[in-house]
Amino acid sequence: MTIGQRIKKLRRERDITQEQLAEYLNLSASAVSQWECGRVMPDISQLPLLANLFEVSADVLLGIDVDSKTKNIDEIHRTALQASQEGRRDEAIGILREGLRQYPDSFKLMEFLVSELRCRPPKDGETAEELAAYRRQMEMYLDRILAGCTDDTIRSRAVETACFLYPEIGRYDDAVRLAESIPEGFTRREMLSFLYTGTKQYETKRDDILGKFSNSIGDLTDLAESKYDNGTDVFTDDEKLRLYEKQIAMFAMYFDDGRYLYHAQYPKIAHLASAKIHAERGDRERTLYHLEQAAEFAVEFVTMKEDDVLTSLLSRGIPDGGAWQEEHNQAQWMLETCAHPRYDFIRGDERFRHLVENLKLYAK
Repeated sequence: MTIGQRIKKLRRERDITQEQLAEYLNLSASAVSQWECGRVMPDISQLPLLANLFEVSADVLLGIDVDSKTKNIDEIHRTALQASQEGRRDEAIGILREGLRQYPDSFKLMEFLVSELRCRPPKDGETAEELAAYRRQMEMYLDRILAGCTDDTIRSRAVETACFLYPEIGRYDDAVRLAESIPEGFTRREMLSFLYTGTKQYETKRDDILGKFSNSIGDLTDLAESKYDNGTDVFTDDEKLRLYEKQIAMFAMYFDDGRYLYHAQYPKIAHLASAKIHAERGDRERTLYHLEQAAEFAVEFVTMKEDDVLTSLLSRGIPDGGAWQEEHNQAQWMLETCAHPRYDFIRGDERFRHLVENLKLYAK
């Protein structure tokens, strides 16, 4: 059905003559007749007037099946999400790109594609030009979302991604402006935890506490590496070691049963940061100790299962597994760290050889 046929159908359903419609639009009756015969199309400026008169959306006039479009976009999103969760990120990216060729105005697909491109690890042999092309595509979609999307959830995720990406492509001031535009006050989860009761309230508060804890305590390693504007370190090496010790102890307090799952990466990072300082000092025993501890956490991360849940008192029942091991293989990353020349002075030690061989069993 053409747009003219839809106008004719809607006009007749409302018992409006061509002359009455023409008068409302300040046109001639022959112009309306030309539309309905399919000889010419209405001007785009007349669509809002027609939509208002017939009490329908412009999508209805244009023949866009909104419900079908929404269902199709949701199905594309679901298929891409499943591929991503199963570690097939390149396939997910392909699904989303094809979806955007079909629905180029879908902010939902744009945001998901940007997220997948952002998390996609560089491949062997990729050139700087290829990586720059990925960043340009991400920038283009983020700009579109931020300029036109009114969905708060999609927009907030896009703002967060842009705050990380923009500084990498020379748009630091834009990133700062975006971050400063984020409203203060209750987040959605905090508001729901206030409104919910019973089981829902418990689960929301439990999940919210874990998120806040892991984010804030996990940031201690970044805090320890802080520098003043003149480039000097904020903390001495001894102070850094104390911060790492506090971080490790706080995670151990939270995960009181020793089961960390996805969060095992955070104490691993703290132990590796400690090992680096001790290695630079030539402290054999402390370097080996922290490397051994880091290796244990790396293996826990790699061996978690997708359906694993946390069991500690504060986080009991939270799903914390996932299909992240292939792309974020902590054992592989740690092997690469252990290959650094700073560890040459312990390379012949049996304990070092043992932890390296054990990591190889779980590396990608």
